[in-house]
Amino acid sequence: MCFTLIFAVVFLIGVVSSSVIFFLNNSNPPTHDLSTGLHVVGNKIVTGNDATLILHGVDYTNFIDGPQGSWMLPNGDTEYSVWDIAALNSNLDAIKSWGFNNIRVLATTQWWTQNTANFRSNLQYFITQAALRGLTIDFTFWRNNGSSVQTSLPYPPYDDGNGVVNSVNDFVNLWGNVANVLKGYPNVMFELWNEPNGDEAAQASWFNVTQQCIDAIRGTGASNIIVVQWGSSTYLDFLNYSKTLFSCQSVAWAFSNSLHDPKNNIVYSTHLYSNSFYDSIDDYNSKYSYSDMLWALNVTGLLALASEHPVWIGEIGCNLWDSNMDNEYAWYNNTLTILNQYSIGYSAWAWAPWKTGTQWGIVTGDSNYQPNQAGQILQQKLSS
Repeated sequence: MCFTLIFAVVFLIGVVSSSVIFFLNNSNPPTHDLSTGLHVVGNKIVTGNDATLILHGVDYTNFIDGPQGSWMLPNGDTEYSVWDIAALNSNLDAIKSWGFNNIRVLATTQWWTQNTANFRSNLQYFITQAALRGLTIDFTFWRNNGSSVQTSLPYPPYDDGNGVVNSVNDFVNLWGNVANVLKGYPNVMFELWNEPNGDEAAQASWFNVTQQCIDAIRGTGASNIIVVQWGSSTYLDFLNYSKTLFSCQSVAWAFSNSLHDPKNNIVYSTHLYSNSFYDSIDDYNSKYSYSDMLWALNVTGLLALASEHPVWIGEIGCNLWDSNMDNEYAWYNNTLTILNQYSIGYSAWAWAPWKTGTQWGIVTGDSNYQPNQAGQILQQKLSS
């Protein structure tokens, strides 16, 4: 259920004031010690030296299709499903140079479970090289095997016959195994599944399984941050947000599903795309102005959640096929501006070899990882 407009206005006044104070007191960004791990204090992620870390990331999708990754080379060419250490390091250098401090790595559970083409050591090398550059990792799974599509939940009856995760126990044990292997990497966060979604019964099932995964992860001694998400994205019909079923996907799930983590290291996540904010009475035209999006992120509860817990926008991107790119770029610019103002971290969809004209990419495909227009907007927000 979406939050009311009255609450939205009252909450807005208070958070704007605190946001201004935050930036006045933080003109010199702190250095970040990743050696002893990330942890949660209040509504912030902090590092080993207790410096606040606002995650600014980019989604790396190319461990989904192959366990060796795919890489855009400095000359603009792309290598698909090739383990290339030089290319890997070139990409990490470029990611660091843009101003990112996080890479959200999406993968397929089959690669981990079967250790296909040495996937585990490949991933560990990637994580280690990222850490050397001061980059954190948000590691998540996107699907269960290399021939399947993304499913709402990773276990039966929501995903049957994938041959990898054949029960809830399989999924819980998978995360216990991942945590046992990666707990020695303090720059890594664990995100259980990309975009878990469904009806009320599915939600109840997911949060039961999430608690089991938290218990399994902590049972290994791992203290890494655990990222919790529900729903494919946050969305809002500006006309019917309080009247119509499915007209709003708020973050109320984060308040209504209690989780126990003995380490208190939980971060809440959602995704944001422009076509999720529209007015159904106006031919479903997207809403994109600064005031529209400030209102929408308030009504959906995102700003309220961020005032109490760390919030991580795991995906945000420009729809590069949109018929009105001026509005699309305005939405991207305005939404990133709001997230910056409220100290909410985000991850841009997506790093090379995604290219201009292909959904939500941020690079052109030319040499040296040149930003397209969406990438230029993003770079400006990262620098600010």
